[in-house]
Amino acid sequence: MKTALTELLGDLLSSLVFLVLFKLIDSLVIATAVAVAVAVAQLVFARSKGKPISAMQWLILALMLVLASLTLITQDSRFVQLKPSIAHFAIGMVMLKPGWQLHYLPDVVKQSLPERMLLRWGYAWAGLMFAMGIANIAVAQYCSLDTWGVFVTALVVGKLAFFFVQYVSLKAAVRAQRRSA
Repeated sequence: MKTALTELLGDLLSSLVFLVLFKLIDSLVIATAVAVAVAVAQLVFARSKGKPISAMQWLILALMLVLASLTLITQDSRFVQLKPSIAHFAIGMVMLKPGWQLHYLPDVVKQSLPERMLLRWGYAWAGLMFAMGIANIAVAQYCSLDTWGVFVTALVVGKLAFFFVQYVSLKAAVRAQRRSA
């Protein structure tokens, strides 16, 4: 669990840095620049340690660079509010690829459980990303910037909660499979 949670938090780090800095210093340019620097530093660090870079990590970096550039060009708070939806939709599309999450799962899970179960969890994550993207559009459209900030933070909490639900479910499934074997 520690490895998978670390991976998930690592994937969210640059977004969290952006949100915290933007809220604390109210500077779109600085928050964006620091978040991009964090995303790049994460990949450089992983490469220096000889770790493989997953497709999801490349996607997150590409999204960060493209969306950061558009943020700096437009300097529009509405665009900033819609960025999470763009990211959620793009990540959801990648999550539709069968087996995308195998990189994140421990060997005991991959060896013990049927592939179709793991694929379903991958599709459930994709569905969650699409639902969060749609919900973000609604909140950005109808709520204040402060309310939206709270909502975006809640999206992170929601992802962590979904992670824990998956963890508990997979752990229970592995235990049940071992008992029956």
